[in-house]
Amino acid sequence: VMMLWAHILQQIPNSRLVLKSHEFRWEYVCQHFQRSFQQLGIEAHQLELIPHMRSFTDHMELYNQIDIALDPFPYGGHTTTLEALWMGVPVITLQTHHRFARCSASFLSILGLEELVATTPQQYVQIAVKLAHNKDYLQQLRSQLRDLMKNSPLCNHEMYAKELQHLYRCMWQAWCQKQNGTSEPLPFTPLGAQHSYERAKEAFATHCVEESTQALSQAILWDNQPYYQSSLGHLFEKLGNSAKAFE
Repeated sequence: VMMLWAHILQQIPNSRLVLKSHEFRWEYVCQHFQRSFQQLGIEAHQLELIPHMRSFTDHMELYNQIDIALDPFPYGGHTTTLEALWMGVPVITLQTHHRFARCSASFLSILGLEELVATTPQQYVQIAVKLAHNKDYLQQLRSQLRDLMKNSPLCNHEMYAKELQHLYRCMWQAWCQKQNGTSEPLPFTPLGAQHSYERAKEAFATHCVEESTQALSQAILWDNQPYYQSSLGHLFEKLGNSAKAFE
C-alpha cells in the first residue's frame, strides 16, 4: 500500500499524503512511518500524520483539506468511504476478491463511478494520477458527489428498510414452505427496483426520457434484470446515444 501511495506522490508535484489514526498520538509511531516513506523516496514534509479527533465535526471538516481519498487495501474503507463521498471527496479503490476489500467498489458502482475502481495496482496509481492532473474534472466531480449520494440507493433509508422487511418476509415464507415439504424457491424482486421501474414508466409516459433513463439505471442498481437493461438500451437509442445503448 505504502509503495503505491509513494508512486502516486512522486508523479504529482507538490502533493501531500494525509493519514489519520489513533496511533499517531505517539511520536515513535510517526517517526516509524516517516522513515518507512523516506525509504520509498517520500520526505517527511510530504506527510501529515493526524491523531484521533474527539469531535465528530472536526473529523468531518478534515475532509475539506482532502482532494482525493486513496482507499487502503486489502482492508478497504466502509464508513470512511461514505464519509469522504458525502463530503465531496472522490475515493479511488483497488477491488480484490476479498469481501472486505469490495465495499468501496460497491458504493462507487452504485453512484455510477466505476471509473474510480481499479482492478490492478498499476491501474490504482494511474487513476489517482490522472484524476489529480485533471483539475477541472476533479472540481466538477467534487461538486456533484453529495447530490449523487442523496439521490442514490445509499441514502434511500425508507426503501432500504422496506427492502429489509421484504427479505425477512421472503425468508419466513421460504421456511414455511420447507416445513410443508415445498422446495420451490419463492420469486424475489427487490422493492427498490420495482419502485424505480414504476418511476421510469411514469416519466416515459410524460415524454421525460432523461428522467426515465435515470430511474431505470436506479432499477438496475437494485436488481440487474435483463428486461431493465433492454429497456434502458431502448431509451439510450431514443436519446441518440448508440454507444450506451450497445453497452
